[in-house]
Amino acid sequence: MQTTVSLNGTWQVVFDPDNSGRARGYGGADELPEGHAVPVPGVWELARPGYDGAGWYTRTFDLPEDTHGKVVRLRFGAVNYFCEVWLNGTYVGSHEGGYTPFTLDATAAVRRGINRLTVRVIDPPRDHAVDGFVNSAPLRQTDLPVWKAGWYHNFGGIWQDVALLVTERTYVDDLFVQASCVRRRIDAAITVIHRGEARPATLVVTARPCDGRGEVLFSDRLSFGLESGTNTLSVSHALAGFVPWDCDNPFLYELEAVLVDGDVELHRYCVRFGIRDFEVRDGKFLLNGKRIVLKGFLQQGVYPITLVFPHDRDMALKEMRLLKDHGFNYIRAHLKPTPPALLDLADEMGILISAEPPMGWMLATEAGARRAEREVREFVLRDRNRPSVIFWCLFNEIVNDVTLGLKRRELMKLTHELDPTRLVVGNSGDMSSKGGETECYYPYQTELAAFTAAGAYYGASQEGLTRFRTAGQAGVPALISEFGAMEAPMPYKEVLANYTDEQKARGLEDYAQYKSYYDSLRDVFARGGLDRIWPDVEGLINEIDVIRGQEARLEVSNIRVNPNWQGYAFCQLADASGEIFGATDLWRNPKRIFHGITEASRVPWVTPFVDPRCVRPGRPVTLQGWVINEDRLGAGYDVTVEVKTPGGDVLRTFRQSLTARTWADRLADQTITAPEQPGRYVVAAHVRRGGETVCSNSMTFTVLAEPAAPTGEVGVWDLTGKLPDALAALGLRPQKAGNNYRRKDRVTFFAMEPDSHPVLVQEHLGAARRMVMAGGVLVLLEQAWPLFWWYLLDRPIRRQAVMRNCVYMLDHPVFDGLPSKGIMDYEYLPVQPRHFHDPYDVYANGGDIVSGTLFAHMWTGPDIYYWGSCLDVIPLGEGHIVTCTLRLLGNDAPIARNLAANLVDFARGLIRPGNEDRLWAGRCIDPW
Repeated sequence: MQTTVSLNGTWQVVFDPDNSGRARGYGGADELPEGHAVPVPGVWELARPGYDGAGWYTRTFDLPEDTHGKVVRLRFGAVNYFCEVWLNGTYVGSHEGGYTPFTLDATAAVRRGINRLTVRVIDPPRDHAVDGFVNSAPLRQTDLPVWKAGWYHNFGGIWQDVALLVTERTYVDDLFVQASCVRRRIDAAITVIHRGEARPATLVVTARPCDGRGEVLFSDRLSFGLESGTNTLSVSHALAGFVPWDCDNPFLYELEAVLVDGDVELHRYCVRFGIRDFEVRDGKFLLNGKRIVLKGFLQQGVYPITLVFPHDRDMALKEMRLLKDHGFNYIRAHLKPTPPALLDLADEMGILISAEPPMGWMLATEAGARRAEREVREFVLRDRNRPSVIFWCLFNEIVNDVTLGLKRRELMKLTHELDPTRLVVGNSGDMSSKGGETECYYPYQTELAAFTAAGAYYGASQEGLTRFRTAGQAGVPALISEFGAMEAPMPYKEVLANYTDEQKARGLEDYAQYKSYYDSLRDVFARGGLDRIWPDVEGLINEIDVIRGQEARLEVSNIRVNPNWQGYAFCQLADASGEIFGATDLWRNPKRIFHGITEASRVPWVTPFVDPRCVRPGRPVTLQGWVINEDRLGAGYDVTVEVKTPGGDVLRTFRQSLTARTWADRLADQTITAPEQPGRYVVAAHVRRGGETVCSNSMTFTVLAEPAAPTGEVGVWDLTGKLPDALAALGLRPQKAGNNYRRKDRVTFFAMEPDSHPVLVQEHLGAARRMVMAGGVLVLLEQAWPLFWWYLLDRPIRRQAVMRNCVYMLDHPVFDGLPSKGIMDYEYLPVQPRHFHDPYDVYANGGDIVSGTLFAHMWTGPDIYYWGSCLDVIPLGEGHIVTCTLRLLGNDAPIARNLAANLVDFARGLIRPGNEDRLWAGRCIDPW
């Protein structure tokens, strides 16, 4: 019989910042210096937040059993990242890789009674090497497969279960079950280890329901000859009277292998499995022969308190029930083998998993290729009996050429050999492809096939929504492996309130990180004077949350129109370290994004689409729509589409009856004339069956009044050859300005490029500066090059790099007649800036920020919000400089014309009379 001694519990960890413990003999010591108490499973950040490098775990345990003549093994679920193990001072082995289980033979080291177990752990630092290990991250790649530990929480320690296994010298080491619903067949491979001379043996193999209810599938008694070393046996059976595993009824069986010697049981080994098939046919996903669309989330695997796994069962249940209760069936377990407790729940609840080893952003070296092979082998062997795991994806966001250097095709073949029952996808989000094209193996097929795993960050613009509806190629399986990722601040006050006073005082890594973000956001809020828009930071967060929920609903609604998409994973389920754009916060409390995706994932569903979304009065507006049926064909529906005024009155109504005939049935197009009254209008679609409303969805559009065309002449210092025509297209009359231009009674513009004539740059800017000092106004439109500021201002204004936007605007004349005093919504998407200025530089020059953006810095600290400006008014002498990076030039979007007209009117109102004599008296190069 096997004896299993759990070694979970409280251990001591001694931190070793100078990596001297090995030289000091810690491994062979009877006692180590006083350490910190830490739980196992756990991360050592619970004892010392932020620590990276070397550390020594130790504990004692009592083994009353005499192990003479038996095999004793230590089994670790996972230790991050490298470890060495001593038992009673005897070195028993090591393991590299932080996410997969391993077993070490401790037979020669164990003793009856009290034993001391010591484990040296190396968590690779980000900024220096320990024993040659340096962590990897997108912006600093090494050849270590480390998930996002070099980017998110760089955790260390024994973070999964530890056990001592005592068996006879013959034991079952592995079971692999291939159970097919479609083929109605089960094949099992049993691996038996024998440490001794060849002899006969008997193995009893039984397949039965896990819950004890239902009939036994089979029970075989196998007699065979044991050879010294590894023995492999096979069992095959046709199946009848079984219950398939699927998302609605995740019925689980167990396969048990019992080694016996006569009437004596030597060893018992058991695995759970489900009878199911996940296949690809004609470009479509099939579960047990029936088409299925994967609906769910990319899961980063970050949690409160314990960082990389749920700190208790309630948290694990909360996460999985949240998905199941809201109709989702899929998790992309991103770059990290899922902790076994979560996989257990997925198996039991019917949630499908695409599994990935921790291999993203790796350097292609020989050592990296060896490490990649180890990771793939160990994690496939760990999880290949899981019915919830439907395919393996080996790499993430690595250029395909680099994955070839890491032996991608060899690894795909290895994976397929270890597990021929699942899809094997080579790469997700290849950074060199246009649409996520990669290769895959289909189950039981030996030739590579085409597959698309698209990072579809198309956005909620008209162009983006249209692309969601039309992308892909019929017959090629296509999965949106990630989309979304829009800046969505978490409700910080609520998130931080979940931590206990003791956890706050300890400075837990996740608590400290989010407190830093919250403090920074409040600081930006105060410095930016955003209380002119919202009463507090929570008001800002709430408005962003509302907009993001609407965007997520629209994106998923349009994805579902497209039959080429076989599934989608929103990026991401929960906020994770600096990537604060989850559908839920860190504690799995839903944001409006989650609810928007939930709504749009229902069956049936209706998707209205309005084009254009911003329109002038009297112009045509096209209304399109689709009813998404998926496989629920034959149902009859009555569809009503209403156009509602800003006040909620119904302006127009269209009705249509249809019978569901395809995956997504298109409604008849309608055309209306945009109303004369400006404002936001709602197109609401309702689907009824038998008088009951089964789904409703809406999309807004905005009528923008035609602005009064700007009148009068404007001065133009232009070193690009483009600005005069662009201003003329806005209705202005540009007049060329040079180094003798003195007209401060009109608005002036300036444009240059990095390679503009250096003398003219100095002379023209000198003339512009004198004109402004005298009370004039200079407007800079989309002028990104920062060095010219030296000629205009005492202090330069630098650019601020921005990755994601939450662009806000004050109540200001530039936004007259437009949505304002809040976050820019869809109306402003055509003019969203590409460039932003450093607001602190604007303030240093005495300027005011009319419109700006804020976003969380996500690249491993500092844990702060950055801030950028895109519409500034900067005083200079008696006049002003107005800088605007909103994309107005060459832009025929209606809102661009409105903004340009308002901007010119505002700038004209800033002109101050006086100083004309002084202006005319000096040269352009003279100081004021």
